[in-house]
Amino acid sequence: MFVATAQDRNEQVYPIVFGYGDSKNNLSWEWFLECLRGALGYIDDLIFISDRHAIIKAEIFKVFIYATRTICCWYFYENMKKRFHIKDIADIMDKVARTYREFDYNRDIEELRKLHKAAFDYVIVVGPHKWSRVHCLQKRYMVMTTNVVECINACLKFAQQLPMMTLVEFIRNILQKRERNLDFTSLCVDYYKRKTFIDAYSVPIMHVGHPSSWVVPSDIAAWVVLNPKLKRQSGHPMEGQHASSSSESTTT
Repeated sequence: MFVATAQDRNEQVYPIVFGYGDSKNNLSWEWFLECLRGALGYIDDLIFISDRHAIIKAEIFKVFIYATRTICCWYFYENMKKRFHIKDIADIMDKVARTYREFDYNRDIEELRKLHKAAFDYVIVVGPHKWSRVHCLQKRYMVMTTNVVECINACLKFAQQLPMMTLVEFIRNILQKRERNLDFTSLCVDYYKRKTFIDAYSVPIMHVGHPSSWVVPSDIAAWVVLNPKLKRQSGHPMEGQHASSSSESTTT
């Protein structure tokens, strides 16, 4: 079974395309990705996140020649733990991969280099642009793993044993149920809702009026507010620099 999912702006799972093939070979992956391309159209900043399977990589670049492919960080960390047997390697790599600033990335990757030089060399050879957010060629946002796909697989774990047409009907029912239960007002923040707009004008707004109509208490009217005392800097003023009105009216 082939699944392509994404996340919407509210970080909700958004299924895009489902496919069913005889096996996960080159032809099946090419067919599935061509169906995905037909559903998506052209997206200039499209990013794929998958494991490091060679067939997936080859077929993505064959069908989506303009797309950027990155790898699932969770699988990447698991492979590193099996390869180098380093305690807390996943925590260190997750901190390195998720940072937004290159300064923080350099600091954290240096920690890995000091801990295990071979592991450091390995991640550099793999390519930071494939697993590091700060070095990604496109905007990866918060999506660092293929967990959204695993959510779909968990929902369809039992259904995948059903006959083909029954499985398709099961998937259709799940998607329609999601749309029926979706409260579209939850996709909008409270600031833009009708109730908030009405509440903002529920309190009377008093017109200020002309200063001649103001009723000012005598103790307040007796106050004298002067401009702040400013000391002119020594030397000639810079070319094009004009004295402010407050400095012109100040006497020293």
